[in-house]
Amino acid sequence: MNKVYPLLCIAALLLGCGKPNDVAELEAARKVISDSRKLMMYKDLTSTINPITEEQIQDAEEIRGTCEEIMSHMGKGDFDSGFEVIKKHTWLPEKEINNALEGSKPQLELLSNRFGEFIGHEFVSEEFVSPSLANYVYLAKCRNHVLVFNFTFYKATDNWTLNNFYWNDNLNALVD
Repeated sequence: MNKVYPLLCIAALLLGCGKPNDVAELEAARKVISDSRKLMMYKDLTSTINPITEEQIQDAEEIRGTCEEIMSHMGKGDFDSGFEVIKKHTWLPEKEINNALEGSKPQLELLSNRFGEFIGHEFVSEEFVSPSLANYVYLAKCRNHVLVFNFTFYKATDNWTLNNFYWNDNLNALVD
């Protein structure tokens, strides 16, 4: 698809030119806009990677210390500081980490209103899937419920990097 065409369609719709005459035309225009947004997001996510910082993780003990540092902030509801630590130990682009923070922050704040204030964190598990892949699970404790934080580290050669992280409030995966 020509990359200029979707942008022209968006511009035409915003300026009032080429107003759709029926539902089918409106749906087609929405699809073009959606496809354009996906293309822009893909380009943004793949355009740069974060250079690995000087704060290299050498061994499993340091992985656990990094997770503890992240969770010491998250368990207090200090998401900005937790994500700053994440940035130091990942190759993911800083913009992507910032977007994850901006998406997570309002959700975590809403959950703390529902589940009660954050009161700490707790280590759940450490699993070495292979000599080069490790997974750590933590809980961020609230007064009435917990959130599950999952961190995956990868070691290509000598050093470990945080390759993936996510959080949720689904305890079934832990207790099934």
